[in-house]
Amino acid sequence: TMEEQEGQWLLALETWTTMYHRTEGALKKHAQFSRITALRQLGEEYLAEHLLKTLFLDATDESSQMQAFTSLEALYREEDDRDALMALYASSMMHKPTPAAIKTLTEILVEEGDYQLALLLGLILPPSEQPASMLLRAAFQLGWWNVFHTFLGQCDASERHYWMGQRACKHGRYDEALHSLEGALTLKSDNPQGLLYLGRTQLALGHLDAAADNFETLIQNGIKHQQVHYFLGETYSRLKRMADSHYNL
Repeated sequence: TMEEQEGQWLLALETWTTMYHRTEGALKKHAQFSRITALRQLGEEYLAEHLLKTLFLDATDESSQMQAFTSLEALYREEDDRDALMALYASSMMHKPTPAAIKTLTEILVEEGDYQLALLLGLILPPSEQPASMLLRAAFQLGWWNVFHTFLGQCDASERHYWMGQRACKHGRYDEALHSLEGALTLKSDNPQGLLYLGRTQLALGHLDAAADNFETLIQNGIKHQQVHYFLGETYSRLKRMADSHYNL
């Protein structure tokens, strides 16, 4: 509308509201979503979200439901609202349990650390729809080793070496872990987690200079997680570099 082009969002809201109440079909749908856009431009996020939720749950046509769902998904991702995203996908799964909705909810559950529920949900998907990497991660965290090996076989060589190295490290088989993690990084050098676990393995084996080099590389590459500084501090301590150790610890 002219009001939208001129940035007069209150007038635009009034125009679209009038059209919404006086039209049917495609024009009514267009007016409703235009009202939502105007509300967001006016800073009325709560009202816009409420209208989108109503459309998602109560709209009689599937296209309106999908457009509302997509808009809510974009809104929650923009706000990094993980709880709202999880609730949205759970509602979608109950409302219309598509493989895509189940898969995305599974991935969010893994990110949130709810590994058992993620596996129970992900395993009901057809094999072609299962997010293998996420389910592998969940199985590793729970120690479900039969499931772990099932999904391990579906990963590429780099990821397979990485997870084999993680498992060997977890069980104290550091020589085996070293071999696997070096293989993973040879195949894919851009793997901060792999480099972190390689450094931890080298530290456990007493390869202190190599471990320090890898932890320092992580920090130089902008990976300044507390774990990296902790293990670098431990490495410096064993190298008798006490000033550097205290700085990192």
